[in-house]
Amino acid sequence: MSENRLTTSQAQRLKRILSGETLSWTALPEWITRPLLDENVISISTNGIRKKIRVQNPELCDQLIRDLFTCGVPIDEWMELRSDNLTRQALVNKTGDSKTLKVNTLRGFLVNCIEPVEVIIDRQTISLTPHSGMSFFIYHPETLSIPEDVIVVGIENLENFNSLSELTNLFSRGKYIFVCRYPQNSALYEWLERIPNRYIHFGDFDLAGINIYQTEFYSRLGDRASMLIPDDIEDRIKHGNESLFNKQYNKFKSLNISDSRIKPLFDMIMRYHRCYEQEGYILV
Repeated sequence: MSENRLTTSQAQRLKRILSGETLSWTALPEWITRPLLDENVISISTNGIRKKIRVQNPELCDQLIRDLFTCGVPIDEWMELRSDNLTRQALVNKTGDSKTLKVNTLRGFLVNCIEPVEVIIDRQTISLTPHSGMSFFIYHPETLSIPEDVIVVGIENLENFNSLSELTNLFSRGKYIFVCRYPQNSALYEWLERIPNRYIHFGDFDLAGINIYQTEFYSRLGDRASMLIPDDIEDRIKHGNESLFNKQYNKFKSLNISDSRIKPLFDMIMRYHRCYEQEGYILV
């Protein structure tokens, strides 16, 4: 079984492939698609620059998905096991083994704000207010809703998330709620897919950061997602980290840019052979 953990949204996409749908190549990460391609149970087709994946052998594909990703159970049952109310008792009843899946008792994500924002959590309206040295953990994200004009900003780095007051120059216009996918789980992805709000991704300005944005957020949210590209980023990249670029180059040099809005950022990184880490935007 892969060390990576399948998310519910990824399982839903696999189910769609099994039913005969054709999906974008970027809909699933390579650690899922690669073994399926190696066994010839899915195939790739191209239409111009766009790659699509579809099932070749539904029965063998279903069995391989069970063997590699869903602990031997059908994908529908696996998604039930991933539900918010999963207990070890449910695992024993389904599989006879309480260790079949890891039960994440801290499922959710961190939220914070720079200016007060009214949100609804568990049918109660509360004012989310910034407090120095403190953020909020949402452990029932399915009950969280926010006004549609509030922009969600995802911050990859926990240090930046804990230093929002130092980032006000980047977020001076508009209403924002800030989220951080810590600890790592699928809760943030699933919540973002449910709500209609715009999403801005604040990650590292390097090849790996572009890949994370495209495969984990843009592939799910489409043009509702965008990557933060500050006005001064070219000057920062020009004097940025060359060794980090060199470490990432071989892995990502042929990265397919599916969101044309970030092509200028990709071109800058490749032109200067440098990149810039997001922590540099914390004011000192």
